[in-house]
Amino acid sequence: MPARGLYRKLSETDRARALGCIDAGMRSREVARRFRTSHQTINRIVQRYRHSGQFKDLPRSGRPRVTTRAEDRYVTNVVARNRFVTGPEVRSRLYAARGPGARPVSVKTVRNRIHAGGFKSMVPAKKPELTQRHKDARLAFSRAHARWNNPQWRRVMFSDESRFYLRRVDGRKRVWRRRKERHVPATVIPRVAYQGGGVMVWAGISATAKTDLVFIDGNLNGQRYIDEVLTPHVLPFLRQMPVADPIFQDDNARPHRARIVDDFLRVNNVNRMDWPAMSPDLSCIEHVWDVLGRAVHARLQGNSTLQDLRQFLREEWARIPQQTISKLLYSSKNRVRECRQSNGGYTHY
Repeated sequence: MPARGLYRKLSETDRARALGCIDAGMRSREVARRFRTSHQTINRIVQRYRHSGQFKDLPRSGRPRVTTRAEDRYVTNVVARNRFVTGPEVRSRLYAARGPGARPVSVKTVRNRIHAGGFKSMVPAKKPELTQRHKDARLAFSRAHARWNNPQWRRVMFSDESRFYLRRVDGRKRVWRRRKERHVPATVIPRVAYQGGGVMVWAGISATAKTDLVFIDGNLNGQRYIDEVLTPHVLPFLRQMPVADPIFQDDNARPHRARIVDDFLRVNNVNRMDWPAMSPDLSCIEHVWDVLGRAVHARLQGNSTLQDLRQFLREEWARIPQQTISKLLYSSKNRVRECRQSNGGYTHY
């Protein structure tokens, strides 16, 4: 029997001839081989003829398809090459490709073909822009730590700063409304200047503990980083870590890489991790900030103040289980592996 891809649709003449072969005593499989189709097709033609006395296709409900399979593939290829192309743009390209005299195609039809091709319209992920230099540095870092397992990552103290605001901006938020209700107060999100104000905090984590939350008022520079973060928090924390040769991690922010900071860490024999630029996805503490932010914003109300925000941050930071932090920290080996597999490109973290 021919392969499924070689099956062909029988014309009305071939159907009549196939019925003649069946009446002559041939088996359905023999007839199917002769007409290069499946024996199920022959059986259906015979059953339809015996039931209705005809072998033509019955009238079908619904509108006929306005695009061919080749045009459907063209639409899918356009989207695959440019993921940010819009439905009207795809329709314009399809209309130009079909030539003059072609039937018009609606944007809804184009979107239906895009969905049938496996694509869905979603909010794009926001990632730092990576140049080739950044990718090379990320790839070198991931290769240098490719063989690190939990015992090695247990030696690392991750640290970072983050800013939290009173009003959280979420581009994925949706609202239910009727027609002509776009400007009804119940369906509008008020836009507050500077998101109502915010505070910056610093913290450090390891597989066994976390530091206190440090509030940073004003601009942070190298000297303040030493006086308010490194001396009172980082050095004691590193000395108390239950591992040999602990490693300190911070990113490449300007205050962190000031010359006086490098000298301070060298004098105090701090083993510092070389960190590639534009790599927040490789730092597990970014996800700890996300856990903290979700918990805090669940408590904030419309009349909350900056003092309330500070208090909620302290309380929710203390409530984050160490087990959650440890699990995120031990995901570092997966982050490094995924970065290496993408040749220093983006990861899903």
